[in-house]
Amino acid sequence: MSDPAAPVRYQDRSIGLILVGLMEIALGLMCLAMLAFMGIGALSLSRLPEGQAAGMNPRVLVASFAFYLLFAAFFFTMGVGTLRGRRWARTIMLVLSWVWLIGGVFGTIVMFFILPKMTGAISATASRGGSAADPGVGMVIMGCVAVFMGLIYIVLPGILVLFYRGPNVKATFEAKDPSIPWTDRVPAPVLALTLLFGTSAVCALAATTYAVFPVFGYILTGLPAIVAFLVLGALSALLAWALYRRRPAAWWGALAWSVLGGAHSFFFFTHGGAGLRRMYEAMGTPAAQLEQIEKMGIYDLWNNPAVLALIVLGWLGWLGFLIWVKRFFTAER
Repeated sequence: MSDPAAPVRYQDRSIGLILVGLMEIALGLMCLAMLAFMGIGALSLSRLPEGQAAGMNPRVLVASFAFYLLFAAFFFTMGVGTLRGRRWARTIMLVLSWVWLIGGVFGTIVMFFILPKMTGAISATASRGGSAADPGVGMVIMGCVAVFMGLIYIVLPGILVLFYRGPNVKATFEAKDPSIPWTDRVPAPVLALTLLFGTSAVCALAATTYAVFPVFGYILTGLPAIVAFLVLGALSALLAWALYRRRPAAWWGALAWSVLGGAHSFFFFTHGGAGLRRMYEAMGTPAAQLEQIEKMGIYDLWNNPAVLALIVLGWLGWLGFLIWVKRFFTAER
């Protein structure tokens, strides 16, 4: 008869923790490198004569800085946590890697509807001296974009999911960190909801730099838009806290949030890409950039029945997940 107090046998994956932790730190460094390149580009454009820097959108630039900084901080934190064998790092990365992978699959599918027009636009831009556009240039760039998206949005999160969900990896984390962290005190689906709404709160704060807030076919700008983002962030943070506490009212709040979000998207995209164009214009996007976006087929994308069906499928899948996870939100606990 086996001794229940005997240590569980497992294969130590400390080397894997080191390699994956270093990879996550490298991702954080890549985000900082992007910040540096953006800063150099913005500085170069600012030195151009007036009128030649029309392609630069200050609001988008500031927002991009904020988001890349957040991504860098996240990957650094997860990388250090993985190197030190902290259980919270494994749990958070496993949950968010699943979200990353699922979202990446949907995003990649949508991207393939954009790539053909993007190829034509790039080929036309690359042509010189009024000569015919070279389709080979666009095809090469399209191939590079497809490979890059596959690596970043599918391969990388897939590797992280396979690594963190491994039983030997889990046992290695538990051996290095015997304590029960806050991430492991709720079921994984509940933690996923908590992290998603917590991330929404942070993103809403970062998005205040846009000062443009679309709502049911209308677009708020300036101070009203900033206030709307702050309210959205506060509500997201409140929902994240209540979801972690597994309050039944929080689940209903998440459901109402999802239904309102679906209705908002319906109203916003009722007229195809017109709402998206109005939002870009309100953000101060230069005319040349607006024209380039149109050539790439971004606006026409929302008139594509296949894309709309994919979005509806994703929304229904999210509602199905919410209905399934309701079992964890009971008054008796």
